Parts: sequence; structure tokens; C-alpha cells
Amino acid sequence: MQVGSKNQSPCAQLDSLRDDYEEVRKEHEILLQLHMSTVKERDQFYSELQEIQRTSTPRPNWTKCESVVAGGPDRWHMLAEGKNSDQLVDVLLEEIGEMLLQEKDFFPGLGYGESVPPFLRVDGVVENKKPTKKDVVNLLKDAWKERLAEEQKEKFSDFFFSFLERRFGPADAMAWAYTVFENIKLFHSNEIMSQFYAVLMEKMSESVYVKHKETISQLLKEMTNADSQNEGLLTMEQFSTVLRSIFPFKKEEKIQELMEAAGWQLSSNADWLSYQSLFTEL
Repeated sequence: MQVGSKNQSPCAQLDSLRDDYEEVRKEHEILLQLHMSTVKERDQFYSELQEIQRTSTPRPNWTKCESVVAGGPDRWHMLAEGKNSDQLVDVLLEEIGEMLLQEKDFFPGLGYGESVPPFLRVDGVVENKKPTKKDVVNLLKDAWKERLAEEQKEKFSDFFFSFLERRFGPADAMAWAYTVFENIKLFHSNEIMSQFYAVLMEKMSESVYVKHKETISQLLKEMTNADSQNEGLLTMEQFSTVLRSIFPFKKEEKIQELMEAAGWQLSSNADWLSYQSLFTEL
């Protein structure tokens, strides 16, 4: 904006004021446009926020599951302890799936298509043997014992069906194949079932399972050796020392994660850890 001079004539001063006015008017128009644009964006964001709030999923009330799950509130609290919402969904799906599985008397045969695993190739219907979850786990343990004792190893899926034929006879092998398969496909949270399913469906190498079992056995052996009093208890220092000896290349934060997974927090006031409970298979 120009400043008028005392030596300017009235006409010159008037022209200067007109120029100043025009400059201010243009700036005002620009600011007005910016204001209108900002208001428009604000209104748009507010509408989007309302839509998000309207359609967003509310936090689930998991206590409603207490009356649905077998065993009532006590069992649900045990199942839900320490789990986030995503994990609780898996738990609930397994509980519902288990009830539905027990209600089925037969499974529909999947036919003989190439996409069907060889141990499930059959037409018609096959009987649901309805074992308990514990029965299936024990059966899988026995299958692994035989598998690891084999000298000449056949394909794992072929071994699985042969094992069922030896255990239950050729007439019932297919029914047990479907029954076991449906159970191990359902129970993702059970380590024995989920690992067997992964190996059976070639989602995980059999050698990975073998290495995992060897590591678990070595851990138990080292912890037992460190337990000089044979009481099933270890101090935090003893426990961390064993972990570092078994996993020498793991960083300190990874060792700490393993300790926390075992139930030992840095803030814990506990002096001892009952390590044998870590090796109890459900």
C-alpha cells in the first residue's frame, strides 16, 4: 500500500487512495474465498466423521459369551484370560464349531477330485466318530511317535491314512480321517492340532515340527538340570540363563519376550517359576 505525500496534488492523492482501495479489495476477496473453502472442507470432514461414528463397530461385550459357552462364566474367564479381541473371536469360533461338530452324525464325502487330499477321497457320506478333543490330541501324539520311529518314511499324508488303518481297521479308516481332519482344521489354538494340520496340508515342513520338538525337549532337559533341588522351580536368573544357552543368537529383548510369554514380567515380585507347567500339553 502506498503512502500519500504532502507534496501530492488532491487528484494524485485520490488516485493513490483508489489504488490502495483496489489492492485491499482484492486481498479481501482472496481471504473470503479461502474462508469459504475452509468452511466447505470443515463441513465435509464433519459429515465424514458422523458417518464413521455411525458405521463404526462398537466394542464387543464379551461377557455375553459366559452364558453360551459350555462351563459358564468360570470356563469363559479361563478361555478369555490375556487375549485380545481378535483372539477372543477365534476362541468363540472354536467353541461354536466344537458344538456344531458334535451335533453332526455324518460328513459329506468330498469325491475324487484332484484338489481333494488323497486321505479324504470318497463319495457318499462318512460317519462322524465324535471323539473328545483330548482323544484327538492323544491320537495325534501316537501318530507322531510312529512317524518319528519310521525308518523308511512315506509321504506324510499317506502315512496318516496308513496309521488310521492300522489303528482302526480299513473299514473305519476313512471315517476317522474325516473326523480327525475336521477337528484339527477347527482348533487353531491347540498347538498339537494346528501343527499336525499344517504338516498334513503341506503348509509347514515336517522338519520344522521335528526341530520344534527337539528344542522343547532340550529346554526341559536344561531346566531340569538347573533345578538342583528337583522341586520343579527355577529362579528368574536360572530361567534366563537356560534360555540364553538354548537360544544363544537371540537378542536380549527376544529373551525378555520369552520370559514374559512364560508368565514372568520384569515387574513381577515372584521369586520362583514353576517351569514344569510350561510343558503341560492341553
